[in-house]
Amino acid sequence: MGNNKKPPAQASAENAHNDIMIRSKTVNNHPNGLLKSQPSQSSTSLFSRLSLSKLSPSHLMGGWPHKFLVNVQMLDDGKTVSEVFKKDSTGQDVFDYACKCLDIVEKEYFGLRYQDENNHRYWLDLSKPLSKQFRVNNLALSFRVRFYPENPACLREEVTRYQLFVQLQRDLLHGRLHLPQMNAASLAGLVLQSVLGDYDEELMGTGSDYVSEYKLLLKQSQRLEERIALAHQSYNGMTRPKLKQMKDIKQAQEITIGTTVHGVLYS
Repeated sequence: MGNNKKPPAQASAENAHNDIMIRSKTVNNHPNGLLKSQPSQSSTSLFSRLSLSKLSPSHLMGGWPHKFLVNVQMLDDGKTVSEVFKKDSTGQDVFDYACKCLDIVEKEYFGLRYQDENNHRYWLDLSKPLSKQFRVNNLALSFRVRFYPENPACLREEVTRYQLFVQLQRDLLHGRLHLPQMNAASLAGLVLQSVLGDYDEELMGTGSDYVSEYKLLLKQSQRLEERIALAHQSYNGMTRPKLKQMKDIKQAQEITIGTTVHGVLYS
């Protein structure tokens, strides 16, 4: 790393061991791929577990590396893409490559984050060459949302909405959005609509018992699950959530960018 060390970002990125969990389930031949609960109490992850690899020292005695092997972990399923970059490649070059892999053109909401040997998280500086930011040649980066849009209606691309929605799920689970319970329940209902599709009384039963099978919020009480169930049922017919409720994110705590993972980008 360079000599001018940046202040560590608050550890508000995802925790690799606290992914959305569900009790052991098997998939029925339901058109929405509904996961039906089984008696087992074991747990499996709804999303692939993510692992933020520490940067591995290499060529430390030989000066700056000539090339960088860059591994970028994506948001939704833990997929990692890898590419070799020259030592004079910039952070922007790597970021453009990651966005191209995801077909993202609305780049202003995203960034690449890395973790140093002290478990501090930083945003990759897009303007600087990699050789000015790292003295290792094997880089582990994570593609993450850096800004939420102030007005979700301004989003033009479905892929942008989807990536923001995945980040939203993670932020809800880990308590990073400071929202009133009704707003949190509404957003959690959107998550269920995205995962399960339309509410089906025959498959899911009455009441909110089916909601308790999913860990959606950091603090999830029975009363809150009842509100989540009502919210989910109100979204019947929505084939894919369009983040209409993302306006609630503006109520989240907003701190100067550079010390937190997310801010709000004003249009």
